[in-house]
Amino acid sequence: MSDLGGTGVSHEQLIFNWLYIIIQILGGQIGLPLLLLTFIFSRSVRRDIVVGNFCLTWMISSVSFSLVMYSTLLGERAVSSGLCLLQSVLIEACQAMTAVSTFSLAFNLWMVMQRPRLTAQLKWQMLLCLPSYIVFFTIVVIAFLRHGPFS
Repeated sequence: MSDLGGTGVSHEQLIFNWLYIIIQILGGQIGLPLLLLTFIFSRSVRRDIVVGNFCLTWMISSVSFSLVMYSTLLGERAVSSGLCLLQSVLIEACQAMTAVSTFSLAFNLWMVMQRPRLTAQLKWQMLLCLPSYIVFFTIVVIAFLRHGPFS
């Protein structure tokens, strides 16, 4: 591993960083929004709200992981401690949110096989979607109360 210009970053690490950024942007911030828009505007195929919820939670996660990157791309040399706190809180909350939405998607798929009529109801689908955001906002509020500017 060679050091690039005394920065302490190896060539391999730089390649990994760029691959990570490309996957974050292409997958979570371009690909998933296009997929979600296709779900919304497709008239020929019915999609469960739970599938759209799964895509939306991963889009939020992708943006949360990219906040500091966007800040540095906008020319800020030093990233503020507030932005670092915001990103760390969002990342922590997004991990739980995406885990809950993934479970909801898997559970919905299992229920489609067991009781198809139940899963077609809007109340059922909303019941599976809401816990993701409840978990997300609960973690965000608790983290800001513990580590935010008012702690």
